[in-house]
Amino acid sequence: MSSLFEVIVGKSIPEEGTSKCFTKRQQMQWSPKGAHLLLQMRTRILNGELEQTFRNWYPGFRAANDEKLKKVA
Repeated sequence: MSSLFEVIVGKSIPEEGTSKCFTKRQQMQWSPKGAHLLLQMRTRILNGELEQTFRNWYPGFRAANDEKLKKVA
């Protein structure tokens, strides 16, 4: 026969795990570094510089004058 303590602890552990699912969810918070990197990427996208930046980072990216991409776009 199980003790009262075992019954209470055994019951509370699953309830504790599921109660967290139903509580108010926390807002996502950006770190200062993450926010800065996101802003840099958004700026490069808006200025049309992202593709050239990728070419600088990854020389084998794709050629600047790729005709297939121009036809699709």
